[in-house]
Amino acid sequence: MNLLILMGKFTGGGSQRVAAHLSKALPDSVHSTFLLTSPDTQYSYRGEVRYVSLVPFTRRGQYLRHARRFFQKVQAIRACIKAGEADVILSFDPEWALVGSFVSKNLIFSVRNTLSLSYGTGWRQRLTLWLIAFRARGIIPVSEGVSRDLKKTYDIESGPVVVNGIASEAINTEAAFVPTSPVFSRWISEDIPLIITVGRRAHQKGQTHLVRAFSRVRSQFPCRLIFIGNGVSKDPELQRLIKKTGSKDDILLMEAVANPFAYLARANIFVLSSLYEGFPNVLLEAMACGLPVISTDCPSGPREILAPATSVTKVARSVEHTPYGILTPPLSGEKLADEPLTFSEVCLADALQELVAHSEYRKQLSHAARNRARDFTLKRFATEWRKVLLS
Repeated sequence: MNLLILMGKFTGGGSQRVAAHLSKALPDSVHSTFLLTSPDTQYSYRGEVRYVSLVPFTRRGQYLRHARRFFQKVQAIRACIKAGEADVILSFDPEWALVGSFVSKNLIFSVRNTLSLSYGTGWRQRLTLWLIAFRARGIIPVSEGVSRDLKKTYDIESGPVVVNGIASEAINTEAAFVPTSPVFSRWISEDIPLIITVGRRAHQKGQTHLVRAFSRVRSQFPCRLIFIGNGVSKDPELQRLIKKTGSKDDILLMEAVANPFAYLARANIFVLSSLYEGFPNVLLEAMACGLPVISTDCPSGPREILAPATSVTKVARSVEHTPYGILTPPLSGEKLADEPLTFSEVCLADALQELVAHSEYRKQLSHAARNRARDFTLKRFATEWRKVLLS
C-alpha cells in the first residue's frame, strides 16, 4: 500500500511527531510519502518527501491567492496519485483534508484537536468540515472527546477513535542524556522542587494562568518553574507577567530543544495548563519519564489519560485526584494581570502546592504514571491505524 500523508510542514507540534511515528511504526508493506510545503524537517521518518511551493499569502488579493494555493495543492496531490504514491491519502489538517477530498474520495481525515475551539464554528469552518465528511472515506478522531465534539458541534459522525502512541524506548534513551542548559543544571543540583511544562507559546497553552498559579505556590514553598517551547523566551506578555508577580528568579524560559526528555526526566512535577487539546502527547511523554502530572481537565484528552474509568463528559469542579495524576478545573483563557486568582487558578495552585510539599505522594504518582504510559505503545497505535487504512 502507498500512503500519501498531507502535512504542510514537518516542524512544530504534536501532529508532525505523530505522523513521523506512524511512518516508522507501520509495517514495511505500507510505503509513506509526505507532501510538504516546507523543506524543513524536525523529526525522523520513514518514507519519501515531495514538496509543493505555494504562492505567498498576503492580505492584498487574498481571495485570488487562496484559490491559487488551493489549486497548487490539487496539482501536487494529483501528481502523487499519478506517480502511484497515493492508494490512500491521510491528512491531519482540515484545510489540507478539504483539498485532498476534492481530488480523491480515498481520503482519511485524522482529527487531532477539539475543532470547535481550535478551528472555529463559523459558516466557513462548518462548510469545510461538512464537505470533507461528505467526500472522505473516513474521519478518525484522536480521542472520545474529539469524537463527541464533532457530533455535538458539527453533527458529523466519525469513525473509530485511534489514540496516540509514544516511543517509550526512544524516550528512555534520550532521557539519559545530560541537559545542556547551565541554569537548569544548577537548579537540579539544588534540593528545590522543579516544575516543568512543555509547549509552544500560545493562548491555547494557558501559560499566563500557570505563572499566576505558580506565584501563589512560590510565596509559600520554595519551588521553581521551567517553560520549554517555541516562542516562550521571546514573549513580552509572559515576561511582563513574570516580572509583575516577582517570580523572575524562579522561572526559566527556554526555547524548544531537540531533546526535551533529558529535562523532563530530571524535573519533579509536570503540569499541563492548556485551555483545550485533542490528546496531549506531551502529557503521556512526561508520564513515560516518570513524572507525577497535573493537568487542567480541558477538552479533550487529559481525562481519558488520567481518569479512564470516568465519563469523558465529566468536568473537574475542584482538585480531582485520579489514579494516574491530578486534574484541575478548566481555565478561562481570560487575560488577567492585577486581578485576584480565579477559582480555577487557585485549584491549579493547590494541586501544585500539594505535590511540591509531599515527596511521597510524588513518588506514588510517578510509579502510577509510568505504568499508565505503557498502555500507549507504538505497536498498538500502528495496529489500530493499519486496520483503518486497510478497511
